Amino acid sequence: MKEKDRRGYTLIELVVCIFLLAIICPSIYSFYITNIKYCYESIRNMEIEQQVRIAMSYIDRILHNTYEDEVRIMNGTIGGTYLIIKDQMFDLKGTTLRVEYNYNSGIIRKNPLAENIIRFEAYKNGNLLTVIIGGGIDEEAFSLSSEVFLISRDEGQNESAIK
Repeated sequence: MKEKDRRGYTLIELVVCIFLLAIICPSIYSFYITNIKYCYESIRNMEIEQQVRIAMSYIDRILHNTYEDEVRIMNGTIGGTYLIIKDQMFDLKGTTLRVEYNYNSGIIRKNPLAENIIRFEAYKNGNLLTVIIGGGIDEEAFSLSSEVFLISRDEGQNESAIK
């Protein structure tokens, strides 16, 4: 018997190859799409964390140079907390934490401080001020809280007299 010259593939080999590709390709595609979704979700969460950290850092920086009588907390008529530090007022409108500079001037200019904020609370117990900021899209994904002990004006004057 003569040996056949084999230069190509048989029909059965091609069908088996196509069948294997039909099984493997959707699995690889599914894995790829899942990783892309996870990547976008991670980026979104990092952006939310960054927004919360920026807002808390800004408020903390102001509070460390503030006397106790320069901080007020008001509850809004619709709900929500208004934190007033010196001449700046912070409030949450939707998912935007806003700051109004020169609050006492009578001119309303509310500027966005951070986006995707769903929780903004402030509590004052004597000289201890607690600020909580939480961020997320549908639910709270990340939150920070800060407690600052505010100095009374008479305590600050006593400290400067001691030095």
